[in-house]
Amino acid sequence: LPWLYVFAASRPEPHILSVLSNPSSADVVHHIRLEDTANSHDDVGRYLEETLPKIPSYGDYLEKHPDALERLISRAAGVFIFARITVNFLDEHHSHPEEWFELLLSGGSPAAMPLNALYLQILRSAFPPEDLRALPSEHKRLRSLLRFVALETESITSETIAFYERDLSASDISDMVDRLRSVLMIDQDGDVVPPHASFGEFLVDKHRCSDALYHVDKAEGHAHLACACLAAMSFENYIYRLRKPDLPPQLAHVNFGIMVTCWRRHVRQAAYTVELEEQLSQFVQDVRLALQIWHHGGLWSSFSRYSVQNVWDYLQVGG
Repeated sequence: LPWLYVFAASRPEPHILSVLSNPSSADVVHHIRLEDTANSHDDVGRYLEETLPKIPSYGDYLEKHPDALERLISRAAGVFIFARITVNFLDEHHSHPEEWFELLLSGGSPAAMPLNALYLQILRSAFPPEDLRALPSEHKRLRSLLRFVALETESITSETIAFYERDLSASDISDMVDRLRSVLMIDQDGDVVPPHASFGEFLVDKHRCSDALYHVDKAEGHAHLACACLAAMSFENYIYRLRKPDLPPQLAHVNFGIMVTCWRRHVRQAAYTVELEEQLSQFVQDVRLALQIWHHGGLWSSFSRYSVQNVWDYLQVGG
């Protein structure tokens, strides 16, 4: 159909570009990068020029140092999410604006993915490398949070992360999210989410997240999450999932579905670890395998007599 044109907008994901760049479609597929368009820099520049002076203490600073704003606009390279996260970050740090501006302008050239440098600067500012090295327990807590943010596709509340990461409390999670509120937030449903998907992608790409203190290894991370799911499986937790309206207050916001449906995906993408081998070995020998069978059987009316709920009721005193 020579009159049919399809316009598709996407971030430059390698797996998408690899398909669209196939030589067989080179004569019909044309690529335009947003940052190469005539007015992308102007749009981002206007946003920063209108927004930053309204942040307390930055109006006076920029009036005295107009070159700082020009350098920041140049560093943004037409990428709006860079500008948005920059505004979020500066809005959290009102004192000593010159120090925060220099922090954002340091670390890498504008041509080398400024968003990567920005994410890394924000992580280092919230959780300084020297602190993480001095306090391994603090580093472990941070990695637990970043692992969930980067690898778990289901909704995750602070309570959910704390449920699966037994060394963390919901208040620990909330505190860390608050320290990273430029790149993480708790939405209206209580879920911990990044304002842009590129943050999770940054965390799992060792070439983009060049500091190992903050990098999330995908295979090891999936192994850890698989173990967390398997460890959480129990008759009691299955029933909590079925009786959600009647849950104790401390469990009301826990996503038990991760335990039931996501463990297989994490196992498939996991690296081998001794802990995962032990968890899987125990899994096929104890009640958790039966729970999985009953869970899926309970979805069909012909197996209703063997649903988890019925088995649980039968085992209760007087059942």
